[in-house]
Amino acid sequence: MEVLEDQGEMFDTLMDLRDDMEAANTKLHGLNALIAQAATASDRWADDTCGFSRKVVESLCVNDIPGAVS
Repeated sequence: MEVLEDQGEMFDTLMDLRDDMEAANTKLHGLNALIAQAATASDRWADDTCGFSRKVVESLCVNDIPGAVS
């Protein structure tokens, strides 16, 4: 009888460990998705900011040069 109880406890423990690993894996996938979204947003921001800055610098440079064609 005691052996059966120990096997039941062992089974429950293993199932709990499996559930914990699945929960951790789900959290990790969510974190990876969040990091990918942040990287994409950062890339878009950098593209927008650099594009804006480049246009401003080019317009200032062209306007400061006498006879320059814009």
